[in-house]
Amino acid sequence: MAAEAADRDRDRMPPLIRAVVVDDHPAMRAGIAAVLENAPDMAPAGQAASGAELWPVLERTAPDLVLMDWHLPGDDGLVLCHRVKRRFAGMRVVLYSAYADDWLIVPALLAGADALLAKRAPAPALYEAIREVMARDTPPEVTLTREQHLALTGALDPQDVGLAGLLLLRTPLREIAARSGLGSSELRERIERIITSVSAAHGPGVTFDG
Repeated sequence: MAAEAADRDRDRMPPLIRAVVVDDHPAMRAGIAAVLENAPDMAPAGQAASGAELWPVLERTAPDLVLMDWHLPGDDGLVLCHRVKRRFAGMRVVLYSAYADDWLIVPALLAGADALLAKRAPAPALYEAIREVMARDTPPEVTLTREQHLALTGALDPQDVGLAGLLLLRTPLREIAARSGLGSSELRERIERIITSVSAAHGPGVTFDG
């Protein structure tokens, strides 16, 4: 009877959200993994210190979500986020940073991130962000102020402004390629250039309405 009751309890529990943690500081990785283990509906699936380490971890564990630091050795977290989203279309990515101010939200959106969180955020805020991201059926709507739009266009070459707009609308890359007439390699280079250019420009705020 006890075994049957335990089986029924397991059947009623929601599936675990399995997350890979990407951070170049071992203590930070261990800390976030411990926080995930304390949530009843989450579990750490693996860890990586860089983009080079991340790919085999993703292939091996097939997680639901990646928690990724913005500052990483080699490719930064924004570019790496875009590459993850391009390679694993259904995988969610939450970026976190010690400098998660409003200005970083736009490059995070351009990179395809599903959420942005400050490293100083307490565990309940991390849980809430992860659950909200996993429950969301559609990408968040983006509301740009006039000042933000001007800052965005000012940070880009004129030929990249239209591509940035399509990225903010979460237009599928296949559709962007068809509209722009760019090959996959050139499109990838252009998008990564847009992300790095905008992330270098500190602009005014933008809001998620998701």
